[in-house]
Parts: sequence; C-alpha cells; structure tokens
Amino acid sequence: MSVQIGHHSTEQATEQIIELVGEVRAVTLNDDDDGGECQFRLDDGTTVAVDFSEEHEARIAVALWQHKAQRIRITGLGDFGVDGQLRRVCRLDTQMPERPPQPSPLPPAAPGSAREFMENLVAFSKTIPDEELAKFPTDFSENLDHYLYGAPSEARNDAGFRRYFLLVRADD
Repeated sequence: MSVQIGHHSTEQATEQIIELVGEVRAVTLNDDDDGGECQFRLDDGTTVAVDFSEEHEARIAVALWQHKAQRIRITGLGDFGVDGQLRRVCRLDTQMPERPPQPSPLPPAAPGSAREFMENLVAFSKTIPDEELAKFPTDFSENLDHYLYGAPSEARNDAGFRRYFLLVRADD
C-alpha cells in the first residue's frame, strides 16, 4: 500500500512519506479557499482522506471528474496510527496520472488479409532454429526469383530476408 521514503515517529503515531495509487471519489473544499480534503480509494477498496492545498485543487477536481477512467499516483506525508494503519494523508506533495495498460491499437486481423499473413509469417519466423536461419542467404528477399526459379542474381544487399527475421525475433 505505501512506499516508505522517510519517517518521523512520535509516541502516539508515525508520519511517513508515502506513495499511493487510486482514484479520487469525493472532494470537500475549505471555506477559506485554501485547498480541502478528498477521499482517495485504493486498489484494495479502502478509502483514505487526503488533505490538499490550493495548488492541487484543479488537478484534484479533474481527477474526481475522471475517476472512472483515470487513476492517479500521489505522494505525500501519511499519518499512521499506533496500529500501523494509514489514517490520512496530511500533506499532498505530488500527484500525477497513472498510465493505464494500453490496449492494442489495432483490431484483430481479418481472416485472409495481408496483415494476418504477415502476423503468421512473423510467428512462423520465431519457430526457426538459429542454426537453420543462419543458412538463409542474406540477399534472399532481393533475389527471390534467383533462389526460387534460377533467374540471374541481382546485386547483394546484406539487409535482406535473414536480417529481417532476426530483427522480428529479437523484438520479443
């Protein structure tokens, strides 16, 4: 739940620099226009109060508005009880959006499409043992007709078929 960076102990409680990830669920602004308090829900479902200053007010409001789609990471000074439980974040130092996992930018390839063919070719290339791949001519793609049909060979280019497969395989 927390990452301890430093702490200051008293007889009753402990204050620690903490880092939390969650979402803003409610906000109460102070009457004197100097920040307020928000309810911050953590991954395990617990909620902790977070005091924030006026400088964080706009970002907290946006985080509340986008709470279903945007999680945030906060750091600040946490107030822990003698039982070790976080009672509240009494000082908010930083907050930043937490990047959600990025979905695949492309939909699945349509059956029979060129993209499906290339995905299958890449998957197949990863099954070729290195010692067999080393036997491929480096100019295979430039001289495909030469290797398949015996046509005259073109000038060699070492950035060919074998290197392509090595690069694709190294991508994983």
